[in-house]
Amino acid sequence: MHAILRRGNCGSAESMVRFARETIRKCQPLAHHLDVRIDAGLVNGRVLDAINDEGVRLVGRIKKNAVLDALAHGHTLFCGLSEPRP
Repeated sequence: MHAILRRGNCGSAESMVRFARETIRKCQPLAHHLDVRIDAGLVNGRVLDAINDEGVRLVGRIKKNAVLDALAHGHTLFCGLSEPRP
C-alpha cells in the first residue's frame, strides 16, 4: 500500500500525519470500507485528527493509563481475569 523509511532515531509519531493521510488516500479506492489501527506511540491529537479528517474509523492502543485501568478493573474481574492484562 504505502511505506516510508524513517531516520534511525526519530520519534514514533514524526511525519505520521502526512503518512496517514497519504496511505488512507491510496487505500480508499481499493476498499469498500477502511479502518485504521495505530499503536500507542502514534496516539496523539494531531494524528487522530488527521485520520478523523479523512473520514476513517480507527482503533489505537494507548499507553498504560491508571484511570482507564481503574475503570476496567471490575470488567476484567467479571471476565474471569484475576489481574488486569498488561
